Amino acid sequence: MTVIASAKNPLAANEFFLKQDSLSVECLRVYLRKKDPESLHHFRVAIKKIKAVLLMLGKLDRNFDFENSFSHYKNIFHCAGFIREEIQQQSRIKVGGKNMALNAGKLKTLKKLKQDLISASPGYLKYDADRNESITRHLNNLSSKEIFVYCQKQFNKLETGWKKNCRPAQLHKFRKRLKQFIYCSQLLSQAESKRICSVKKNRGLHSLQDVIGQWHDNILLIKKIKDEGLNVDPKFFIFLKPETRDFLHRIRKEGDRL
Repeated sequence: MTVIASAKNPLAANEFFLKQDSLSVECLRVYLRKKDPESLHHFRVAIKKIKAVLLMLGKLDRNFDFENSFSHYKNIFHCAGFIREEIQQQSRIKVGGKNMALNAGKLKTLKKLKQDLISASPGYLKYDADRNESITRHLNNLSSKEIFVYCQKQFNKLETGWKKNCRPAQLHKFRKRLKQFIYCSQLLSQAESKRICSVKKNRGLHSLQDVIGQWHDNILLIKKIKDEGLNVDPKFFIFLKPETRDFLHRIRKEGDRL
């Protein structure tokens, strides 16, 4: 697992943004060419990092319009998310070969989601120099001290907010706060990162957000099966439900270490 701010000289906020923006374009082009799910995953991670930095900028710069700036990324990010979720769920749900109507329905759903992404891609891939220049100009005005103080406050909120947010209904939102801290912390030096929390605790944060993600995927999968009345092998549920409970147990155990 990668430790936050492992580089001795982390990228400046504007360079970090431009790198992730470029990476997102590269990954999307690879996906459109090869239909590689892993490229789609990296595409979404790049946009999540962009969102984290822009959210931080919106908090620190009253003249920055987060909603307007992120609108370029928002729609296609959701399109990619629907595809990735559907692919993950379909790979786990085993449908018997006799249920041809259900299999055909799954293929039709995925085809429609992919078409939505393809339709949104030209507008995303068209380079907008003015948009990027506007964002980087605002990011240039951020000082390293402001970023450090922001990250410190985010970490403190994670520590003090765990007990209020450890209920299942709150966990997905708590994970987003974890990611906000993790991604923005990549703008810190190794020394700055250690001043906020230890390397061991950093690893714990990464592990916690990961297991919350696995738990949430299972919750969505169980909901899909019930809502759509999918006829799955009973043995699948025998495995899925205990696994979901185990994830929740791990989440509470790791969260209590914050």
